Amino acid sequence: MLRVLAVVAACAAPLTASGQGKVIIGGSATKPPIVADMWSIVAGPASVADASMDQRPTPSGIPGAVVHTITGSYSVRLDRASGVQTGFMGGACLIADLSLHGVGGTKCSTDDGCQDVKYKYPDWHGYCVKEGQAHEGRCWVRPGLTTTHCVRSADTSKPISFGINPLPEVAAYPLGDGRPVRWVVTACLNPLSDGRACGTSGNQGESVDLGPILDLP
Repeated sequence: MLRVLAVVAACAAPLTASGQGKVIIGGSATKPPIVADMWSIVAGPASVADASMDQRPTPSGIPGAVVHTITGSYSVRLDRASGVQTGFMGGACLIADLSLHGVGGTKCSTDDGCQDVKYKYPDWHGYCVKEGQAHEGRCWVRPGLTTTHCVRSADTSKPISFGINPLPEVAAYPLGDGRPVRWVVTACLNPLSDGRACGTSGNQGESVDLGPILDLP
């Protein structure tokens, strides 16, 4: 049975901007300036993309769903109360809690403390995730490349889009050993003063969000 839990946290990114008020860009005596509004990024829920019914009886005697792939989304929206002035650089990724598989799960305070995963899986990346009101995080992982598990301006060399943006469809059980997996969308939007995509240097004014968690049994 699938169960979705709500959690609010943040992803880390090397950004610089106060995110307060509006900023005036350019302008002259003959051409009015552009007024940049405030924007924020919102991580959508991780969700099942493809599943089939397992005809083998479960303990309840009823066939259960077998999830093959999952996906997610994120959105960029106006947020004049707490958003940032942005050039729409950033993006979002699908990341997984594979601690029951012996991957990640260690306590952490930054993403840098979660990169041991690269010794065994060089293309994977670790994320320090704080759930709810937790004072310290635990290591989650992106079990694949950014090009397969993310939509980021760093990979496309293009700004991310306003509105709702879909993420790729990925294997629900990346290690294929049948153990439970938890998935979440992590999203980050850079301020106007920084042209890079999000990174791991900590909160410096970016808009960040972690979506609801999807538990796969």
